[in-house]
Amino acid sequence: MRFETPAKLNLSLLVGERDQSGMHPLQSVIQAIGWCDTLEIERGDADELTSTGLEVPEGYENLAVRAVEAMRERLSVPPLRIGLAKSIPLEAGLGGGSSDAAAALVAVCDLVGADRNVARSVAPDVGADVTFFLRGGSATMSGYGERIEQMDPLSGFSVAVV
Repeated sequence: MRFETPAKLNLSLLVGERDQSGMHPLQSVIQAIGWCDTLEIERGDADELTSTGLEVPEGYENLAVRAVEAMRERLSVPPLRIGLAKSIPLEAGLGGGSSDAAAALVAVCDLVGADRNVARSVAPDVGADVTFFLRGGSATMSGYGERIEQMDPLSGFSVAVV
């Protein structure tokens, strides 16, 4: 299975004080953009992550790997080979890792014949932007990233990402 995993922009972002959970609640207007990584995932003889392009976190630090492991807590998931062509830079606020994780969640559901609602239930535990990337488009995000409200497509402006 092959997925184009888009970046996103926060068009507005309000971050609250850290609460008793240790996390920062937020409110944001977000937009998926056409800058993408490519994630390929298939059954394998053993778990394997290979990458090309920009730097990719290894092991459990990689959100796609973390997504697969989170799915294993709920489903019987065979060994998987994940190939990641990384073009969205790490820690740039563009959500590349979260987008890769969302694709991994969907791929696991499809590979094992599970309902994609399982991916939606796991997404908030994997990362703040993962829930958004299950749908993409234009949205408002609140809570810790788990509350997503789709919006009509945004228009009437241009954005340059430098």
